[in-house]
Amino acid sequence: MKTYKVLFVCMGNICRSPTAEAVFRKMVVDAGLEDKIIIDSAGTSSYHNGDAADRRSIKCAMKYGIDMTDLRSRALSVEDYMDFDLIAVMDENNFIETTSRRPYGDNRYEKAEVKKLLSFVEGYGEDVPDPYWGDDGFDKVFIMVEAACKNLLNDIKVKLNSWNWHHIRFVICIVSLKLLLWNFIINLNTKIYELFRRINHS
Repeated sequence: MKTYKVLFVCMGNICRSPTAEAVFRKMVVDAGLEDKIIIDSAGTSSYHNGDAADRRSIKCAMKYGIDMTDLRSRALSVEDYMDFDLIAVMDENNFIETTSRRPYGDNRYEKAEVKKLLSFVEGYGEDVPDPYWGDDGFDKVFIMVEAACKNLLNDIKVKLNSWNWHHIRFVICIVSLKLLLWNFIINLNTKIYELFRRINHS
């Protein structure tokens, strides 16, 4: 089964990107697509490796009915460029850091497309602001992330449907080729039989 893998990235992986992961995870589960869309998050910094999400992000998400207490921070790795289809970053610094770390010259690491999360929605600017240094930005971040994730999910649904249609067309082509080959063999055998029958009667 074809899957689509999304990695959300911010600096520390304790505020914005785990919020995006938790929000998108709920959307995917509600859509019944958890077996087709794989989700994770990471940070460009390893400072908070293994830490839970910021308590303020957790509290904010809980207000909207989303539990993110199970998420733990990790750093972006080179394997992520190989494993994920999309790396959705929160701001320009994340974009620069993420694109500059991709190992170039090796096609294995060309799989992941790096895009800003807010490129999937209009009206919120280009960057998700980092709320870490204040207490009043977490609701704003949640609303921005939620809006972008809705459109991201719709975008991925289109991709998955396109892949399914291409797969169906491929199967139809294979079956058609097999039928043509089978008919060719039957006709060839019939002609060979007729040829031998004429030879035997001559």
